[in-house]
Amino acid sequence: MSEDEIKHPLATLMKQKYGVTKQSSLRLNSDDSLFVVFRKIANYIYKNGEWNDQDYADAIKPYLENTDRGNTDKREIASIVKDPGGQQVLRTNRNTYTINYKDENSKKLYFILDQDNKSWSHQGDNYYKVYDLNVTWVIGNQNYTLGYGKLLNDLMQEWQSTKQEVPLDEFKAQLYRLTSHKYAKKIWQTQFQETALGNLSYQEFMAMTEPIVENEEDLLGKGPEELKRISRRFKASALQNNEQLAKQYLGRRVRFRSWQTAYEANQINRFIKNYLEKTYNIVRQQRYERDLDKQTHAKSWETKKNIDKATQQIMDRSSLHQYFSKIELDNDVDLKAFGYFEDEVKRLMSHMPLANDKNILRLRKLGNHRALGMYVPSLDTIVLEFRKQSEVRKDSSGDTVGISSFIHEYGHYLDYHLSKWPLSLENNFKPLIAQYTKNLANSNLSDSKVEYLTTPTEVFARGFELWSYESAKLRGNLIGQEKEYNAKTGAIEYQAFDSSLRERLFNYFDQIPQLKEVKPELAIDTSQFEKVKPLETKEDLNDAHALKNLSIRALQRWTDNPEKLEQLISVTGTSMQMNNPNRLLALDQLQLEKLPTMVPAQELKQLKMTPDREIHKVRGFVQKSNKHWVSSEMYSLPDLLKQAKGDLELTKQLKALDKPQKQYNQEKVTKFLDQTSLKFKNSDNTITKAFKRAERYILLDSLSGQVNRQPFRFTNEERELLNKAVPELLKVMYLRVTEAASKEEKNLRMKLQPTISKNISLPLNRSKTIKR
Repeated sequence: MSEDEIKHPLATLMKQKYGVTKQSSLRLNSDDSLFVVFRKIANYIYKNGEWNDQDYADAIKPYLENTDRGNTDKREIASIVKDPGGQQVLRTNRNTYTINYKDENSKKLYFILDQDNKSWSHQGDNYYKVYDLNVTWVIGNQNYTLGYGKLLNDLMQEWQSTKQEVPLDEFKAQLYRLTSHKYAKKIWQTQFQETALGNLSYQEFMAMTEPIVENEEDLLGKGPEELKRISRRFKASALQNNEQLAKQYLGRRVRFRSWQTAYEANQINRFIKNYLEKTYNIVRQQRYERDLDKQTHAKSWETKKNIDKATQQIMDRSSLHQYFSKIELDNDVDLKAFGYFEDEVKRLMSHMPLANDKNILRLRKLGNHRALGMYVPSLDTIVLEFRKQSEVRKDSSGDTVGISSFIHEYGHYLDYHLSKWPLSLENNFKPLIAQYTKNLANSNLSDSKVEYLTTPTEVFARGFELWSYESAKLRGNLIGQEKEYNAKTGAIEYQAFDSSLRERLFNYFDQIPQLKEVKPELAIDTSQFEKVKPLETKEDLNDAHALKNLSIRALQRWTDNPEKLEQLISVTGTSMQMNNPNRLLALDQLQLEKLPTMVPAQELKQLKMTPDREIHKVRGFVQKSNKHWVSSEMYSLPDLLKQAKGDLELTKQLKALDKPQKQYNQEKVTKFLDQTSLKFKNSDNTITKAFKRAERYILLDSLSGQVNRQPFRFTNEERELLNKAVPELLKVMYLRVTEAASKEEKNLRMKLQPTISKNISLPLNRSKTIKR
């Protein structure tokens, strides 16, 4: 299989099934009958292929074999060849094909193809010579005959590959009606519609009806087949809630054979309808993919060459590489904001199902696409618009950032990757598309917009959004909000998922094994620091020894893998005034992205302040005047200040407890760091670089207060090595880094403090000048 065939499996499928090699517009209307849909798709096939004489011969064969034409020869066809001699026999200048049967004694049959496509009024008609009844022919337009032949061949294969209750001849008879011009008139439309009677199963029909006999004793001794021959009537109680059946059969006889005919007709029409819907959905999805390919022409989607050094470093070190095969950022992407985005995606992806093939993630300006995100199947790429919606579309009513479309685009990815075939094109999703299309038809949207919104993969991705938000309870910046998804007041494309359709939709997604497995884990807010269950102990934490044991367990817990150590390092720089045990206990119990200043209970007692129950608190170590460390409750200072709001004196006293260190310019701090042993050298190995980067991060946070910058991340190479290292290495790394950072911080503060010049020049007081 070629690379292009791998990238475009739908195009490959259409070529294999029908010989289609091109694409054009195909528009089906909601009121199109089965007959009209069949004809439109047949013409679409003809228009989008390159055909030769053999193709036409190959199409004529299933056209004749798979339609019960009544007076047409049913014997097995040996071959079909283009025959100029047939033109002379039939005295026509149109292309003529001779049908050769395996039984050489059969009548001569020709097929006349009108290459001008002007014989629709004779499509499928049979003729014979009055003076030679052995010579018969069929007429057909070149376009419809070829399209019908391709459809009939594939349709018959699908019919025969599944177990059917309906006789094959009945199926072929309906195929003949679908391909004959005679049934184009409206009076025949009922032939292609399902009926209320035919929708009843055998058990339902027998339960809802009763035999018409003068005496019930007449039924005694009669077998099932004999009972079927007796006329029946619907019970009055059975018709109370069925207006269609009541209108047609109330007080009237109905034979078993009438029900059987209606039932078989419904089975046939339903099978053909499902087949055509599936084909149409493939065509629409293929056109959708083609349009995306046009918008994402190769050059603009290649990795950019002039990427800033800082941006390239972020791309290389991103922890998202474990979920995506490639990360690409525009130079204009706010790297601080990317840090928060990276954290959110990481929190989400740790719970999301992953396919075997990782896709590419790009954050860039989408330019004229007027979209907040895109998924391009041929490139297997999710692209997110990192600007605000108001910067992309002037007519925007909101100001949503493009990353909110992540769940929608990931829904597309799952559609294409959770199965060998797109889930949105499978039979069990088709009814949801049909109902959604019907609901959306009542909107005032343009035809082109409706066509786009009802593309199978778009319905799937939008449905996945709703399932994630309403059913799985996912929240955060990577998904939309209630105002968009509300069934009554939300965006039109989501209102079309009414309450009954949402119920069916959620049930559908609940049945997908990969989603069913992760659903309980998705009830999170990805914008919040993801918490793990705090450590518990039955020991009395008033005992300093018990508290020490708990802090040791906390250290072990937060250094047992590189990801947790990254979180620990990220909060260390802004909490350098805490000792290690208190920092670990606070992180484990509070699990906040920034640890607050903690106030011991003893100091609050002196202020005569009783903390509210909602205030964040931890059990930590406090040093007494005798230098001994004891266990004490400690409370969040920011929370205490909120409680004291309005009490100016208490607020002043609380603020006095906070003793922030002086902050310095980030560039200046970085310059001094490069003058220490923390300067990177070419000879540094990967682990040494990891140690240095962690210590530099902590010191930079502590000295410059860059609390809003990107959380600490190991590079992919560092993370890979740390994952393979002995478990104790991460713990040792953290203890050594914090110890070294604490000592280095004091030295750097001395260097960063402005020095007072010893050469002091006093101002000259001219009034007291001493003369020599």
